[in-house]
Amino acid sequence: MLREDPKRKGLLYAGTEIGMYISFNDGKDWKPFQLNLPIVPITDVTIKDNNLIVATQGRSLWMIDDLSVIHQLYDADLSKTVVFKPKDTYRMRGGSRKGSKTNGTNHPNGVMTYFNLKDLKEDDKVSLTYFDIKGDTIKTFSTSDKKNKLKVKKGANQFVWDMTYDGAEKLDGMILWWASLDGPKAIPGT
Repeated sequence: MLREDPKRKGLLYAGTEIGMYISFNDGKDWKPFQLNLPIVPITDVTIKDNNLIVATQGRSLWMIDDLSVIHQLYDADLSKTVVFKPKDTYRMRGGSRKGSKTNGTNHPNGVMTYFNLKDLKEDDKVSLTYFDIKGDTIKTFSTSDKKNKLKVKKGANQFVWDMTYDGAEKLDGMILWWASLDGPKAIPGT
């Protein structure tokens, strides 16, 4: 089963009897695209709303929720550190649970930022800063910050920001019955 990405000419996805493959150059070269998909025959491949959906023989469905990172990989120079543009994020309630053996995983509730770190040494400091439309800092996460910790590794990384500003400081003796000191969520915008 072969499908061309409707947003990127020459970007191909192939489902075979032994798994998934991807080509960034119109089929001249192919790379394994198995990720967490078990080795299983692929019976159909489709792209809907920028999601790759794969039907498998006896294993149900497999899906990549957002192909925008794959589209950006198409033009990326991975010999350098790269930060990929996050897809549009919507403020919603709820979240996702991890670790279930029987349930699917929902999208994380927040801005999903993907980045590739080409070289990373143990003492390197890495930080992600989110800005509002005026250029003012909303929040910074860093490998050296204990409160807003950023965990990174060499290669591909994902970080999810829950879209909240820093909250108020709790003072000694404060009694909060049902109140919260959590910061507000970012308003819709850029």
